[in-house]
Amino acid sequence: METIPQILVGASEKLQARQEFLRKEQGHKAFAAAKVLQQVTETRFEKLCAEIKETVGAANASIACGVRSSDGKSVHYYQRQVHLTAQHFSYTADVKTYRAWVRLRIEGERHADVIVFFHCVGPTFTSLMAASAFLQFVDVVNGQRRPATETHALGVSAYRFTGREEEKNLTATFGDWLNAILAQALTMWRDQL
Repeated sequence: METIPQILVGASEKLQARQEFLRKEQGHKAFAAAKVLQQVTETRFEKLCAEIKETVGAANASIACGVRSSDGKSVHYYQRQVHLTAQHFSYTADVKTYRAWVRLRIEGERHADVIVFFHCVGPTFTSLMAASAFLQFVDVVNGQRRPATETHALGVSAYRFTGREEEKNLTATFGDWLNAILAQALTMWRDQL
């Protein structure tokens, strides 16, 4: 027969195992949702890039546009900017558990990079994730890119999600958030021309 301390230790171990299982399962759902939102971002950026080339590029041949997503070699880019953006919106960004980004670059005399960065929220992973966005201007001198001189948080907040949302609702609300940050970024880009 087990003693009471053995029963309590067994209960504690069982609860810890259940919490770890749920955290992993919720994490998988959150990461899958992040990948869906990354694809939504890439598609929207590619469409916008075509619009920029057609509309603005037709008036000024020096304007170019491109879209890039993080990969194994570049996933560590923009971490400082993400932490600054998170501080701006009063939360802690966790870029160790999950991180990925999509960038829209508008090239001209001065480059404008719009970056949407997907990451976890909080010091401990709880399946809460965010997409934060920022705009940075990069000066080009004698054909050489200089380090970014300005970083601006975009939107009124980061877009938060857990992966428990229905995909249709998730992509619709994210699309609204993305369009709002793009309108803000394009206005800032236009104003500095």
